[in-house]
Amino acid sequence: MEISLLHIGLMKTASTYMQNTWSNDPGTCLSWNGTFSFMQTLRKATLEGELKPDDKLDIQIDAQPTEDQQIIVSNEGFSTAFLNGAQNAQQQIPSYVELASAALGKLLPNLDNALVVVREPISWIRSMHIQSIKEGGFDTGQDFVKKNRHFILNSLNLAHIAQCYSAHFPKLAIAPFELLKEDEDRFWSLVASECGINAPTAKGTERNASLSRDDAGMLAKLNRQSRILIEALQESTSYTMTEERDSLIKSYQGCFPWMSRRFVEFASEERKSELRSSLDERQPPSDFFEFSLDSELTDAIAKQYIAPLKDYDQFDKRFVEQYENALHASN
Repeated sequence: MEISLLHIGLMKTASTYMQNTWSNDPGTCLSWNGTFSFMQTLRKATLEGELKPDDKLDIQIDAQPTEDQQIIVSNEGFSTAFLNGAQNAQQQIPSYVELASAALGKLLPNLDNALVVVREPISWIRSMHIQSIKEGGFDTGQDFVKKNRHFILNSLNLAHIAQCYSAHFPKLAIAPFELLKEDEDRFWSLVASECGINAPTAKGTERNASLSRDDAGMLAKLNRQSRILIEALQESTSYTMTEERDSLIKSYQGCFPWMSRRFVEFASEERKSELRSSLDERQPPSDFFEFSLDSELTDAIAKQYIAPLKDYDQFDKRFVEQYENALHASN
């Protein structure tokens, strides 16, 4: 089986839309669902410090390809991990990237082409804050930056990501997310040219649901209430029916982030208004989503994320300028 391209992310750079486009394209066969077991095994091994002999590392194609189809392996989780995780887990992201790139290199030994899509860093952090709320978080923008500092530093360490993947996939292409928003046909032409694949002939229809600030603020409040419920039961000394307690907590931990998220994504405005009334909060505080970056974080992003883009000849330098201006304006 010959693979045409490995797409590794970054997160929040329209990966879902790209995957949907490739799925709709008659000339492409996608591996996305078939990558998750592989990815989770690598994340677990990273936290445990080693791969175990019985760890199964394999990637499956989502559908049986025909002879004339190109096969693309895609998962934004190949370039980072542990959003909302403990800081000691987030500090292991560089090790995870090393492990993931090496494992993919071994699985796909005849593949040269890999693709990473990048995004203006301040916009990326804002989008990751919303994503953290979608995944059960409730922090303000500033608290998100504080708690996910290592996630931000390591996820935006493009120098390390490029070094790791280039060791196994010598033709690493870098494309700007902003070009996809600005001129989709030109974006796909660039990807096709840089990666040696055919541009899709059909466009995607599915994008990740985008939350307004009001909805994201409401979701953060719901997530916080759920966390209080869970922690209160965990801490209770009078709740002595431990088997029941542990079962309730386990079930609720698994469902509350998705129940709350799907409510704010798909409920009617009437129902949302009803919930806001019951929460006694019609909108989040005006500064809920605001944040600033300290000089150490800003300097690291400039050195490890923007500087490599300056050295990549094929990357449109007007986007580099946009990235730099946004980073400087954030201080």
